Amino acid sequence: MFNAKKPSPHHHDMQGKTILAFRRIVQKESVFYPYYTVEHMRGRVKTATKKAILQQIVEPQWDQFSPSQQESICSLLEAIER
Repeated sequence: MFNAKKPSPHHHDMQGKTILAFRRIVQKESVFYPYYTVEHMRGRVKTATKKAILQQIVEPQWDQFSPSQQESICSLLEAIER
């Protein structure tokens, strides 16, 4: 009879094979390598943060800001990308 609570005897062997296969994939250089670097991910986070701030906070109220406030906001948003 099948016991759903108890893993099959082959469970650990299959798990080990899966982990080894995944490690082999990760160790190989692939076409997608640049997308997983820390620098790339930081850049994506900064871009997404800037876009969200612009769309959700700045743009809806842009006309209410004075020219000096608009200039300050622009320089702050530029600082996000550095």
